[in-house]
Amino acid sequence: MKIFLKELKEGKTDFSYTLEGKESEELFKDSEIKRVNLNSSGWIQRKGLEYIFYLHVKGFGTLICARCLDEFQFFFNEDYTYNVFLGKDPSISKKEYNISDKDVASIYVENYELNVLPLIKEIVLLTIPMKPLCKENCKGLCPVCGANLNNKNCGHETKETYSPFTYLLKRIEKKE
Repeated sequence: MKIFLKELKEGKTDFSYTLEGKESEELFKDSEIKRVNLNSSGWIQRKGLEYIFYLHVKGFGTLICARCLDEFQFFFNEDYTYNVFLGKDPSISKKEYNISDKDVASIYVENYELNVLPLIKEIVLLTIPMKPLCKENCKGLCPVCGANLNNKNCGHETKETYSPFTYLLKRIEKKE
């Protein structure tokens, strides 16, 4: 999805976009999230040669749990606002560049075409936790037989390794 900035009139212009199926697979093929279905909406406001771009992305995709390796659906609902500038990104042409808060939410467009799909991808990837879990109390896999401990108890006991935090936790539990 591209927005052609030259064609925009002064003021706000609304848009909405649905991403699913093959287009979604292609966009997220090199990431850990699969089968993404999302709706994006927002507006772009033109005031002379200044543009403000608001993007709302809501949907879900499939991730693999870091503990039990089962697939689960991950939901996201995010908003971002960008300042859109015409021309080259000044950080690319300089070897050293001090990044300010303004630069973090800035997009530089050279040919009056704002491609929204990379922004949508960026937003979705930023919402994925570093260690995705199917549920907060996921028990993971048995280190002996590899059984998913969320589905069944295989009966294997694992030795606890010493941890000062485990020791403190046990002392706190005894006092309560």
